[in-house]
Amino acid sequence: MNLSEINAPRFRLKLWSYDLQDIELACDKIKTVDVGVLKGPIRLPKEKRRWCLLKSPHVNKKSREHFEATVYNRTIEVFIRPDQIDEFGEKLCNIGLPPGVRMEIRNIE
Repeated sequence: MNLSEINAPRFRLKLWSYDLQDIELACDKIKTVDVGVLKGPIRLPKEKRRWCLLKSPHVNKKSREHFEATVYNRTIEVFIRPDQIDEFGEKLCNIGLPPGVRMEIRNIE
């Protein structure tokens, strides 16, 4: 099967995590699934959330704490023949993603 088969169903796996090593390990594990054709992982821009808290609620306005959370994103596109969809889903559930890595699967028309 090659990428020229446009009629094959396409799925998009979106992975995100707070830890870069965990998401890279998850992408490597997904690459080992030998059903269909995988395109990626495609690195998406990281999201940084920053916020500031006062250390004391009533006094010392200048005393603050700053926090930051970085979310790393990856996307993998999968081209699968219709008779292999169940097999791909079963293998994907059994690979064992690292804790802290979330995955979302969408069908692309």
